[in-house]
Amino acid sequence: MTDDARPHSYAPEPPRRGVAIAVLVYVALALGTDLLASLSVTWTFGVLDEGFRWRVLHHSLAGWRDVLPLPAALTGWMDADVLRTLDVYKVLVWLVIPVAVSLPRMDWGALGFRRWKRADVYLLAGLAVVGLGAVLLITQVDALRQFYPSLRHHTAAWKWHYCLEQLVWIGSWLLGWEFMHRYFLLRHVNGLWPRFGWLAVPAFEAAYHLTKLPIEAAGMLAIGVAFTYWSRRRGNMMLPLLVHLVIELALPITRIVV
Repeated sequence: MTDDARPHSYAPEPPRRGVAIAVLVYVALALGTDLLASLSVTWTFGVLDEGFRWRVLHHSLAGWRDVLPLPAALTGWMDADVLRTLDVYKVLVWLVIPVAVSLPRMDWGALGFRRWKRADVYLLAGLAVVGLGAVLLITQVDALRQFYPSLRHHTAAWKWHYCLEQLVWIGSWLLGWEFMHRYFLLRHVNGLWPRFGWLAVPAFEAAYHLTKLPIEAAGMLAIGVAFTYWSRRRGNMMLPLLVHLVIELALPITRIVV
């Protein structure tokens, strides 16, 4: 952490237009395909054809084992009930592939806190408080309450199991979401279009949330602009990751308490 007033930024990618466009297309496909699966869309290719059910991409670990199939002797642990919320698609497509592609030219300053200023610690605390306040709005806004109904009437054992499942689910997508957007996509578009390319990141994030409530999509756009601007200035993805983590952890806790 430093008090240096000079802004940091990601180590620039060479201006390779084809690579930047390929990254844009990849992220669009990664998000769009996930939406098709989330919406249970089926593509029918003929009158007698049952079509392709995109939902298959959201198989659990056990589901992927059965599809491939993998040896049961080596994969019995995949049957654990708590792992059924692990999103294999997001782990692979949002995290593993972007990391693998990025490794040869990885800017390791994007991780850790060496590029932070002292003021960023206070910014982190402030944004975390704002995020918690936004989550608490669920209890006050009818549309949000209907979308995220209260779970407080369940037993303590059920709530405990629900929290464990939510931890697995959040862990399977959150790091990938932030890396794919705030590093993989941002570094390429910012290197090629340094003035406005970074706006592609919050645009993609907001578009992904259009299937949810308008207030949530608008909130995602606003916070996406703030997060991406900060990451662009610092060449770092840790603050958006930590604030996003606080918000996502607060959501299930709020639902089981209030």
